[in-house]
Amino acid sequence: MKRAIRAGWTIGIPTYNRYHLLKQSLASAVGQDLKPDRIIVSDNCSSDKTSEITCSDPSIDFSYFRHPSTVPAVENFRAVLAGCETEYFSWLQDDDYLFPGFGAAAIPALNRDPYAVATAGYALYGRDVDRIRSLLISVWGPPPFRMDFDHASPFSVPQHCLIPWLTHFLPGFSPVAMFRTEALRAAMAKLPVLEGYSANLFEQHIMAELNSSGSIIYLPAVLGVLRKHDIQITAQLGDYSKEQWMEVQSLFYSYAFDLMPGDQAPIESFFAEHLQSLDRDELLKFHSALAAYQHPLAQLILSWIVRYSKYDLPDAPLSSAAATGASVSASDSSLRPLIKDVLPPILYRFLHRYLVSVRRR
Repeated sequence: MKRAIRAGWTIGIPTYNRYHLLKQSLASAVGQDLKPDRIIVSDNCSSDKTSEITCSDPSIDFSYFRHPSTVPAVENFRAVLAGCETEYFSWLQDDDYLFPGFGAAAIPALNRDPYAVATAGYALYGRDVDRIRSLLISVWGPPPFRMDFDHASPFSVPQHCLIPWLTHFLPGFSPVAMFRTEALRAAMAKLPVLEGYSANLFEQHIMAELNSSGSIIYLPAVLGVLRKHDIQITAQLGDYSKEQWMEVQSLFYSYAFDLMPGDQAPIESFFAEHLQSLDRDELLKFHSALAAYQHPLAQLILSWIVRYSKYDLPDAPLSSAAATGASVSASDSSLRPLIKDVLPPILYRFLHRYLVSVRRR
């Protein structure tokens, strides 16, 4: 039987053995200017004091659930979504932190576009929330920011058009995204089995699937902090080797390519327009990252970069189909190891410059 959806916003926090961080994540959810109607904590059978967690605001419907045994991380994400009965939903990982204005910015932005299925903003990366707040700067690339950000300038990525950018950087949603619950559930139902892999891969699949059904709204505002992960704890939930990482990236490339429509002209046009916001160094890194892949999707995007860049770029080995911009079957794909890792600061700066350039138009 289909669950009834009511108005409101739910924040779901999947957690595992991070009580010291969970307390701050929960406090950031409770401290929203626009209060969530419900907060759900799903405990992945922690052995620390997580079961003692409580909500300080009695006006918020708070629930705590504990798995009887540890499950794959993605299943813990599914558990909090399963408990959502409101129109809007956000995941907040236990080591992340929302700034107070997130909900007040996200809901109006999402409602501006009837075809929008999700909205996301910027998140800083840092070891310490208080240190970042005192410095008011990002350690990843965006310039100094003010807490009184502008809510009025969201930018819409049309249906399907996010996929080219997903081939290079990882526009994940933790902790700064809000979803239409029904659209998110529909997307989740179409995902391949991802148990045992990181939330990063999970986020890529979700964003690609959601953008295949509607637009994604990006907010040019800093809305939260991605805190330092505890590598030891992450490893307990299934850390994996470089070879495994390449395998799952290949899975994502094939999955995303299958989502692209037969008519790629609107995607190519969107990509060509916004490619101009990259400076030469960023474009070379984008080019280099894609050139390491023999996957047809990477080759297709690389051909667009070469074709539409305002800079002279080195030629890359392309398949005949990619060189003409034609569709290629994902079943013909193969993947070889990356020449080198792409540093997260570069990826994050790419997104920032892209959105800022659009905002100024």
